[in-house]
Amino acid sequence: DGWKAGYDLAVKGLTGSYGEYMQELETVLANKDFVAQGYNTRDAAGRRLFDTRSDLPGYKELKAPGFSVWEWAGTAKAKADETPGAEAALLLGDRGRKFFFSRPEVAPERWQVWKTGAKGPSKTFTDLKAAQAYYDQVEVDDPGATLRHIPMSEEAAAWEKRKLYAPAPLANLINRMTAQDNIFRNTPALAALARLNSGLKSWILLSSFFHHMAGSRSWIFAVHHGWKAGREVTDPVTGEVYKTAGWNPVRAYKAGLAKIFDLDPLLTLLVKNGLTLGELRDWDENALRSAPGLMETAARSLGNESMVKVLSFGKRTREGFTDSLFKRFFAGLKAEAAVMEYVHELSREQKLYTEGKQTNPPDVDKIAERAARLINEDFGGLHLERMGRHPLLQKLSRLILLAPDWTESNFRMFTGMVPGLNNVIDRALGGIEAPKGMDRMYRAFFGRVLLRVFFSTLLAQMLFGGDDRDKFMDEQTADFDQVKKFRWAEVDISGLYRAFGIDLGDKRKTFSLGGHFYDPLKLVDPAALIKHKGSPFVRAMDALFTGTDWAERPYTGAAEFLRTGRTVKDSRFQEKAGFWSRLPATVANVFSQMQPVQVGYALAWLRGEEDGLTSLLRSSGAMVGTAYPPREKAAVRTENDAVSSALSDLAGKGLFTMAPPSRTVTVHGVPMKMNREQFDAYAAEAGRIAEKKIARLISTARWRAMDNGEKAEALEKIVKSARRKARQKAKQGLTGAPAGKPLDNAADAAIQ
Repeated sequence: DGWKAGYDLAVKGLTGSYGEYMQELETVLANKDFVAQGYNTRDAAGRRLFDTRSDLPGYKELKAPGFSVWEWAGTAKAKADETPGAEAALLLGDRGRKFFFSRPEVAPERWQVWKTGAKGPSKTFTDLKAAQAYYDQVEVDDPGATLRHIPMSEEAAAWEKRKLYAPAPLANLINRMTAQDNIFRNTPALAALARLNSGLKSWILLSSFFHHMAGSRSWIFAVHHGWKAGREVTDPVTGEVYKTAGWNPVRAYKAGLAKIFDLDPLLTLLVKNGLTLGELRDWDENALRSAPGLMETAARSLGNESMVKVLSFGKRTREGFTDSLFKRFFAGLKAEAAVMEYVHELSREQKLYTEGKQTNPPDVDKIAERAARLINEDFGGLHLERMGRHPLLQKLSRLILLAPDWTESNFRMFTGMVPGLNNVIDRALGGIEAPKGMDRMYRAFFGRVLLRVFFSTLLAQMLFGGDDRDKFMDEQTADFDQVKKFRWAEVDISGLYRAFGIDLGDKRKTFSLGGHFYDPLKLVDPAALIKHKGSPFVRAMDALFTGTDWAERPYTGAAEFLRTGRTVKDSRFQEKAGFWSRLPATVANVFSQMQPVQVGYALAWLRGEEDGLTSLLRSSGAMVGTAYPPREKAAVRTENDAVSSALSDLAGKGLFTMAPPSRTVTVHGVPMKMNREQFDAYAAEAGRIAEKKIARLISTARWRAMDNGEKAEALEKIVKSARRKARQKAKQGLTGAPAGKPLDNAADAAIQ
């Protein structure tokens, strides 16, 4: 019918559109059932849970339009020519009140007996003989009584549409759940911004396998799956036997999908208690379907039908990828994981009850609610309506965060380990409290994850070459600046890069098995967390104002950008260019970061900012990181306490301000950068020479006679002299020049 009328389907494709229609229909039926159950439920005093009376104490109005019922409002007398018609009719009464009138029916003749002085009939009859007999009895004692004839008439039964009211706490919760985000709906600019934000997110994640990797990680490290497939698990209540899928996430998602298609009763119980399946919460897919994007609008306005078809094909492809991820892979994984967690938790409580350690038998609904909440927060897809979340809050979080649902899920599991903390957060956000026992499940969950990740990381490190592990750990735990990067918790895969002939210089490459489970721990570095978790707009603003990319590498200046094509520098420790100088590189980098993941990393590889292996691994969703050696912080490497104390004392007073030695030397006017081994040798040699001279100086009477300014000046001369001698050896190591030949000491003095 829509096609005949000239309309286009918001959801392209007949089957997809029919699926959306069926989902809407199911939602309408579920909402009607919810209202009916609330209206028909009564307490011991006979009060309805949802009532039409507005004067009940402690009740508040349910504001959503659907919370209303038709109630009988009596009968309406009418003459034949004044009735609403031969059929039922809906009329609007006084003050906008809605009334529904049934078809008028002919009421039979009636006879009424009225006693003397009465304000109403004593009795009404539809049979004349019965009325006459009763009148004869009454007339004996009341000679003034009368028998009246009521002629045949037409009456219409009337129903009125009335608003519903509920107890205040419940009404407040339902009103938040069903509220409209009027700020976005009534502000076209905000609505357009939200639409663009959703479009950018879906475009960036068009072909990203990050969620596939994260879902697999959640299954492998977090769920009670049993490592061997086929192990039987029995539901202690129903006696039903389930076979575990083992550690393999592909086998698990297929088993979960089978349970969904079979309408497994245990899965139905979990959904009833809050488990979500097939939900996409990180962006608004409906907004993308209901309105065309900027490029599609421009193509249509220019009449370029070929471009419109290409964009429509891309939109369908993106939807197909999104559906395969969230409505199949994640839905199957969540279904299987929820069943495993429910059966495990039920078995645990059944055992406690059998052993007398628990007074009451297991409550299957409460256990299902805990399992559903745990799995929603493990795999994402929070039941925001059940949690009482206002839709406006979720839309704002989508503007701020790249993946608000995934991020909140991770953090809720972490904060949930502290008893009562999630309840405090829920109350602050207007939500409802979690069921009792969740904190215990969270602690068991994270304990299981950390244990599995720890041993898996050790095993992986052995496979990728564990001989250098101690040195790697020393580097990555040297100070807090290194610790907060969490590279020490990852696998050093530099050996893999060396096997492919890739020179990493003084850097290392790491692979994170724990992945998103470490995200809550990164609160120790909020700035870096924002860079990683921010929405496209937040990332763009952060890039403009901080001058660094997601890895905290400074953007290149205009000259370097035009000369080399690189948008970022090698190390986060390098100097930032000025705002206007780095702006071209910043714009180019942000543009590439807003492309599909594979395109963005391909551009980074072509610009020489990433090696090919890293680009390939990250394009496939692998969490590959770069581990830098600890930054040199002391001007002099020394283990002499007296020398260290003298340097620290003068530095604390702001008199000795020398920076650590630089990795760059200038050979015949050409800047050259030392690798890690060369720099370590250079810094150690400079420190050895300086330490010896400083120790000798501070032991003399001359040192004690100096003021602080003179001491700082003397130390600076010693350190510079030591660096000159050590730097000469370093240059000879870089160029292979014969010993003793001068190599531009003056030329690179400023750099050092």
